[in-house]
Amino acid sequence: MRRLYRALLAGLLALGISAVYHPLASASASADPGNRLPVTDVVASTDDGNVAANTLDGDLSTRWSAEGDGVWIRYDLGTAQTIGSTSLAWHQGNTRTSTFDVEVSDDGSSWTPVLTEKRTSGTTLQPENYDFADVTARYLRVVGHGNTTNDWTSITETAVYGADGNGGSCTYPADVLDLTNWYIGLPIGDEESPTNVEQPELDTFSIDPWFTTTENCDAVRFRSAVNGVTTSGSSYPRSELREMTDSGQTKASWNSTSGTHTMVIDQAITDLPQDKPEVVAGQIHDSDDDVSVFRLEGEKLYVTSPDDSNHHLVDDNYELGTRFQAKFVVSNDEIKTYYNGELQTTLSEEFSGAYFKAGAYTQANCGNSSPCSDDNYGQVEIYGLNVTHDDGASPGTSVPVTDVVASTDDGNVAANTLDGDLNTRWSAEGDGVWIRYGLGEVTTVGSVALAWHDGDSRRATFDVRLSEDGSTWTTVLSRATSSGTTRGLETYDFADTPARYVQIVGHGNDSPDSAGWTSITEAAVSAPGDDPPPPGQSLGVGGVATPPGAILVPDQDSRYEIESGGTAADPEVYDCRGNTIRGGVRIEADHVVIQNCYVDAEQQYGIYSDNNTDVTIQNNDIKGVEGPGDLNAITFFGDRHKILYNTAVNFVTGDPGDSHTDFIQTWVSDSHPVASDDVQIRGNKAVGPANPDREDSIPSIHQWLMAEDYGRGGNSGGNTDGMRNWIVADNEMGDSWNQSIKLDGPDDVSITRNDFVGSSTRVMEVTSASTGVEFYGDNRVGEGYGSIGMTVTPGDGPP
Repeated sequence: MRRLYRALLAGLLALGISAVYHPLASASASADPGNRLPVTDVVASTDDGNVAANTLDGDLSTRWSAEGDGVWIRYDLGTAQTIGSTSLAWHQGNTRTSTFDVEVSDDGSSWTPVLTEKRTSGTTLQPENYDFADVTARYLRVVGHGNTTNDWTSITETAVYGADGNGGSCTYPADVLDLTNWYIGLPIGDEESPTNVEQPELDTFSIDPWFTTTENCDAVRFRSAVNGVTTSGSSYPRSELREMTDSGQTKASWNSTSGTHTMVIDQAITDLPQDKPEVVAGQIHDSDDDVSVFRLEGEKLYVTSPDDSNHHLVDDNYELGTRFQAKFVVSNDEIKTYYNGELQTTLSEEFSGAYFKAGAYTQANCGNSSPCSDDNYGQVEIYGLNVTHDDGASPGTSVPVTDVVASTDDGNVAANTLDGDLNTRWSAEGDGVWIRYGLGEVTTVGSVALAWHDGDSRRATFDVRLSEDGSTWTTVLSRATSSGTTRGLETYDFADTPARYVQIVGHGNDSPDSAGWTSITEAAVSAPGDDPPPPGQSLGVGGVATPPGAILVPDQDSRYEIESGGTAADPEVYDCRGNTIRGGVRIEADHVVIQNCYVDAEQQYGIYSDNNTDVTIQNNDIKGVEGPGDLNAITFFGDRHKILYNTAVNFVTGDPGDSHTDFIQTWVSDSHPVASDDVQIRGNKAVGPANPDREDSIPSIHQWLMAEDYGRGGNSGGNTDGMRNWIVADNEMGDSWNQSIKLDGPDDVSITRNDFVGSSTRVMEVTSASTGVEFYGDNRVGEGYGSIGMTVTPGDGPP
């Protein structure tokens, strides 16, 4: 096995299924490993007149071509031979990438995959060599799955090569697996603070025996002994990769609702601990806990669910060392789990703050497994690891574009954005550079779809402008940003508008070394009604994009204090990008946004905003709130607070006693004199355990929202003007005590489109101190509540 090339592996995708096992392989352009084997015959499943024999004529200008997923071409070596690699040259291989499998057979009937869902480099017309573990076979078959432009498979030349020793050169695990977007958590270090190694150090890191390569460089070995150190949230040790983004700089965080998220692991579980022979090998984790994993208990291999560690039996007689493919596909709030290409189970689960993990998570420790030593361990060997994320965005029925021009370019011309090739682009440097698409005549348009150069590692900022004559322009999107998570097309919706010209005006991107550039690889203009909804804010960590200029907050081991804000027009954004703050957040500044943080409070408040104006608290996940005193996920004081798309699931830790446990609290008093006006509470999810007997020891949510104005709730002092003009909309509320929402003084409050899923005595408690409170008929109230507690206003509430 030759050393793997990371630049090519970065493009490897796992899109399909196959059986038995799936080795990861290397590819090198124009490589001839020698020991070429003679081919006696070649046949194909079909062709378009470009026949199979063309792949053996030594001419790169001829080819075999066939359309459709699963078309194949088969090479016969005449007799069984030891095969170590194949080289393939691809038609238009320098402008598009093809996806294919390589299979081998002794008899031409029973096939064994040796490469699965392999991707070409997309950079050359020359032969590329694809290496795999040495195998004996008479037949080699290439199975095509189309390319990035269309559904065709087109090969110009093929060669098959003999044994190369099945070994090779590798020094670090990153030479075998693409670890660009991972970090490794190890079973060594300090108790509750094990060693983590992140990029770029991970590229040249290995530690025997916990994280190293196998002897023949075909896999990475993950070992975790029962005496290993553990994280604070687990009693079991691990040698395990955690998914990242941005070349390993940001913790991955996605949700089950939007996009399609896939992980494929080609692996073998080789060792189990004594007494409690259990190990987890691959998992989906959300912001709080694992959602589903592959779990081996003795000889029984299971797929788990959140409520059942033995949810689905995959194999009741797994033999240690047997390679298998584990595959998770998450989309539309469903998890589909595959074993060796066959669907095993489908789970209906909605979650956010999600990421993949792979490696050895030993489910034993010195308390239940003996001996308590390095020699008692769980171990997993991973041969291939592929993760893909498809945001699901694509253009609708495109409006034909008749011409395209740009203000300038660097040699990457405007026409490249219409050639159907994501490997070409238009690029220009400077704030305000533009590219304009002519539609030939005035047409009503409703969206544009844009694919961005390096769009999975940086965010571009841009405007969209429309014109009927090319002179007078209307801006329909201003300072929009790309997601920074994909190189595919993203759709940007706007109000339906007649136009003959569509112009994209660039304002650079957030990369450190090329921030002044705007680079678009593909573009499409769509008519109204034919396009999917645009990417927007969704629930939980990662549900909102990081804007250019944001302050990036790394992991914090103590309370994080924000003492500097921006302006009303340009607030200061503090973005954790999936990092964790331990000790809570305290805000003491106006015009602030805090977002995308995992907050482990370790005290009575998760996020606390103290007498500030214009503060947005959004897309955070809050847990670990503990006493003494009132226990609140979010506490705020001041005008124009926005609390948006946060999650707080079982956010109270331990026995709360007689403390109030509220998701959101605010009040007016001597110490907090400001009465909060113009408050928006939208899209949040906070649920806790059911507590039908109202036991103090159960950390249920007493009130989802509590607001007490001047002189109310036993408080005195402060602003006598009163709280007013609130909206509480589109939230999920899982409380279990007296009421979900208590309003004691706020006026003009709209309660609309919320899901009340708890089991309190009533939904609302509104005292005589509050006026203008409307509880609209579009709220959904579960059967667990005794009553609404107030009159329902018929119809739908405000947006």
